[in-house]
Amino acid sequence: METEFQQLRNRVEQLERDNRTLMALISFVKIDKFVIPKDVKMNNGRNFVFSGETGTKFGTDVTQKMSFYGVSPVIQQSTITSPTGGATVDSQSRSSINEIKSFLTTIGLTA
Repeated sequence: METEFQQLRNRVEQLERDNRTLMALISFVKIDKFVIPKDVKMNNGRNFVFSGETGTKFGTDVTQKMSFYGVSPVIQQSTITSPTGGATVDSQSRSSINEIKSFLTTIGLTA
């Protein structure tokens, strides 16, 4: 059987745990960003739903890395050059298309 001192000690420890949890929740609510230190797993059939007013960004700087489908994350790719000029258009078009394909592969959208 617990002594009165042990009961008091257990109660104080519980209050300290509750206080740490409360303080973590308060700081979580007060900040303008959520820092998630672990992976996020979505259940099947769940979606991301965004407002249509302002829009939403994934990555807010060109130096932030991203990828899809398990490939290594990379920074934003350079601008793809547009084809110009008469007889060279076919060659330049092909080059631009290959750059697009390479980029889509780099971020993991194509194999």
